Amino acid sequence: MNAAMPLDGDMSTTYTNKDNVKRIKAVMSESKFNGFFPDRHSIYTYDGFLEAAAKFDAFCGEDHTYGSNNDAGHKEACKKELSTLFAHFKQESNNLEVIREYGCPDTHGHCDYTG
Repeated sequence: MNAAMPLDGDMSTTYTNKDNVKRIKAVMSESKFNGFFPDRHSIYTYDGFLEAAAKFDAFCGEDHTYGSNNDAGHKEACKKELSTLFAHFKQESNNLEVIREYGCPDTHGHCDYTG
């Protein structure tokens, strides 16, 4: 399995053409995204999520689990990748409600994790 590597450049006009974005859209609609994160901060949008995902071809782009190179296998693998990512969103950003980690300064400084 290859690690997802970001693509360089502006994806704002081309991201919807990416195979992994098409796959994400097929398994998770905008209304489902909105339902998962109803109280999210306004900075987090479905289109913003898709544009970010487009920068990582391997995210929802490969069938890592099912060993077949077919669309059904890719979609099942994508569902697992999305569920893992969304669990992280829930834990680390309170369902995308915050844009800064709790207890960190409001400036661009770094958090003090020394306890």
